[in-house]
Amino acid sequence: MLIADFSSTYIVYIIVLALGYFAVLILPSITLTLATMALCKRRQLIQINLTTVCVSLGSVIVSGIGVAFAAYACTKTLVEYDEKWQKTALSLYGYGLKESLLSLYFMLASVFMFFAFTQRLLGVQLSAFLIQILCIILLIVYLLTPARFTSIISNAQLLVIYPQTGPISQLNLVVLYSSYVLLLAILCLQLFLSAQSLSVSFHLLTQPPHGSFCSPPFVISNNELSTSSIAPVVANCSYSNSSRSDTIHYAEPRVVISNERTSF
Repeated sequence: MLIADFSSTYIVYIIVLALGYFAVLILPSITLTLATMALCKRRQLIQINLTTVCVSLGSVIVSGIGVAFAAYACTKTLVEYDEKWQKTALSLYGYGLKESLLSLYFMLASVFMFFAFTQRLLGVQLSAFLIQILCIILLIVYLLTPARFTSIISNAQLLVIYPQTGPISQLNLVVLYSSYVLLLAILCLQLFLSAQSLSVSFHLLTQPPHGSFCSPPFVISNNELSTSSIAPVVANCSYSNSSRSDTIHYAEPRVVISNERTSF
């Protein structure tokens, strides 16, 4: 039966706490993203790793599965309160609320990471790299803990013994936490690939261009300078044969005057 004394104040408390919990996750992530992009003021372009993009698409799909199963469990355990499962699976009351909030955050973060890894901007990809580290920490600290696994296993065993007394089936528990384990593996693989791609991009941005050379300075003696009406000026040129563009950089002209006297 539905909870008869489910007051409106209790519902408001749940909504306010859920929004506050979600805001605690969202606002620092937005601040971290904006700060990272502000540090990278220069619009530096880096390469796109297609493997990382495909892996991030997989994280979007897996996190969407987690949102669906967590939301279903939350609607069943918070609304339907039956005396049949009061003695057997009472610990499942309210199950799915924290999972729903975290799964929704993981899905939004996965969508952002998929969008970020399709861009060539350094600041966007670096912020996505930090967001996926935050997602891995949240998964390990709040969901994939030994105490949480013990509770899920014991409740799943009770639901197998008394299948008609629980608000949800044991399949919901198994599929939901299996999706979290799979999401953790995907995020770790994505973290490794993105770190490798960013390290290569940083190396390419910091190293000097290949194939550059400078012409030697033009040496003029004092006798030549005094006899010449116009002093020659030679500009040093450096040619850059990088893969992006072939450009010629002109340095400031320099003249080296030698004090050696010409002997006859």
